[in-house]
Amino acid sequence: MALRTLELIDRRLRVPGRAGWRSKAGALARDQNSHMHYLEALLALHEVIPGLRVASRIREVLCVLERHLFDPESGTISEYFRDDWRPAGAECVVEPGHLYEWWCLLR
Repeated sequence: MALRTLELIDRRLRVPGRAGWRSKAGALARDQNSHMHYLEALLALHEVIPGLRVASRIREVLCVLERHLFDPESGTISEYFRDDWRPAGAECVVEPGHLYEWWCLLR
């Protein structure tokens, strides 16, 4: 069931040829929150069923974090992005609670 769910997530939310997933099918924007909660679920799944093939997905979410979500200049993670991973809007929105959640997951 878990593998079928992961396949469904890929089929409906993965962007062909691009890193990461959308938060809903057909969305033209991206966000950090759905990636954070996906990482949280993958880590929990990996802890319960370590033999399940989720390590590569965990690495992929971490790669999205490193390459697209995390801004090394400000040390923050923006909330919203365009489909090409550029921050959405003139001003980046940062939620301190989400930064703390990322910190907990990365520990």
